[in-house]
Amino acid sequence: MIKRTLVFASVLLCAVSLNSSSAVSLNLSPARAALLQPAETVAARLARKVTIRRDTYGIPHILAKSEESAAFGLGYAQAEDHCLTIVRRFIAARGEAAKYLGQGVESDFLMKRFDNLEVSIQNFGQLDPLLQRIFNAYASGVNHYVSKHRQELPGWIPVFDGVDVLANSRSGAVNSAIDAGSIRALKAKYPDNTQPQASPSGSDVEQQNQSLIAETELPGSNAFALSGSRTISGKPILLGNPHLNWSSLYWEAQVTVPGKINFFGSTLAGIPVLRAGFNEHLGWVTTNNNPDQEDIYALALDPNKPDHYIFDLQSLPFKKKEVTVEIKTADGSL
Repeated sequence: MIKRTLVFASVLLCAVSLNSSSAVSLNLSPARAALLQPAETVAARLARKVTIRRDTYGIPHILAKSEESAAFGLGYAQAEDHCLTIVRRFIAARGEAAKYLGQGVESDFLMKRFDNLEVSIQNFGQLDPLLQRIFNAYASGVNHYVSKHRQELPGWIPVFDGVDVLANSRSGAVNSAIDAGSIRALKAKYPDNTQPQASPSGSDVEQQNQSLIAETELPGSNAFALSGSRTISGKPILLGNPHLNWSSLYWEAQVTVPGKINFFGSTLAGIPVLRAGFNEHLGWVTTNNNPDQEDIYALALDPNKPDHYIFDLQSLPFKKKEVTVEIKTADGSL
């Protein structure tokens, strides 16, 4: 077990039938348990309402009676293809990668410092009720797959719920806000004044500024929409060109809820909805942009009180918070 003390002034954040008698047991805190019905009831109820068929390319086609049961089937089908990846992403979002895997300590400290799991627990109830059910059902689908394949999977895999799905989504924002490039840029802009440094020339300053801009550029992507008047076929064309690595694990599926949803598209492992695709009426894709949404301020320390900082001409105390991360050692102990 490792403990670290964090001192801060404020937090900146900008055909397969799934019906089965298999049961999943939960061991959750009262706050999280209150978000769910008993897992065995959820799995049994949702499994009766969804069928998964895979075509000759292995792509799952999920036919469900409700959005909730569709999310259950989507979670189960994703777990069939990428179970361990989903599990790793969920435990990393909890700040527990080192607890289960013995690695990922720095990521765990980042998630703990920004209370990723705790904030997700607090805010889960503010989601739209249907979205809450979708998140819980997706997690239940993953749990159901694990329960049916316990002999083939590591025994340490925990039970997940909708909060884990939300925490996984939020962890991306935390990682983006505190990425290595931004930290390097801040250190370059606000160097350690205790070390004597030569004054940079004008060209050096310009080169440094260009380097900082390059380091803080966010990942991008492209999307193009072509009118039918501009295509040989006369049909409109929508092109999505995301710039994520192949290791991001794009995952393709069709989700159908008669009278509500009929969508064929893609998403990433661990995400409970399809993010891009098409149906009989439209094509849909998203792309990144890079808006300036955050400002970072350097606050001076109080020269007379090392545990205080100056804000609006007032000396204010730092808040201290101890963050604990558990680490699995080579002999299996924590």
